[in-house]
Amino acid sequence: MPELRKQFEIDNHLGRLTKALKHLHALNAYDELRAYAVKHTLYKEALDAYKYQPEQLRDITNVYAAYLHDRSRYKEAGIGKLP
Repeated sequence: MPELRKQFEIDNHLGRLTKALKHLHALNAYDELRAYAVKHTLYKEALDAYKYQPEQLRDITNVYAAYLHDRSRYKEAGIGKLP
C-alpha cells in the first residue's frame, strides 16, 4: 500500500478528517476526495485544495451550492454557484 494511502487510512481512522482529505488530494484521487468531502461536510477544505484546478473547483463549488440549497441557505448557495 502506498505511503500516502496509509497516512490517509490512519488519519481517517483517528478522525483527522481535514488531514485525511489532504492525503486524498496528494493521491490525485478526485472522485474519492469529492465523496469524502460530501460524507464529512468538508466542502471548504475541498475548495481550498482545488483552488488552482478550475474543473475540479467548479464541480466542488456546485456540489457545495447544492448542499447549501438543501439546507435552505439560498443566498449563500446562489453566490457559490458557478456556471
